Amino acid sequence: MKILLISFTFLASLVVLSSAEQQHAKPVIVPGPGSENNLMSCNHKECVFSCRDKAWITGFCLFGKCYCVKI
Repeated sequence: MKILLISFTFLASLVVLSSAEQQHAKPVIVPGPGSENNLMSCNHKECVFSCRDKAWITGFCLFGKCYCVKI
């Protein structure tokens, strides 16, 4: 199940990057809120909501850390 989640996260990030490339924009991906936690646990819903609260497009979990995306 974790492999599917990691695969989905990787594919989602590729989609964001390719979409930005088509629009000739450079995507910005930064560590999101709570990303300093070194535990291998990240709540996807909390990550997305906390990134959107800070006016980013979305957020995703990768290797237990939250990352925010803006194009």
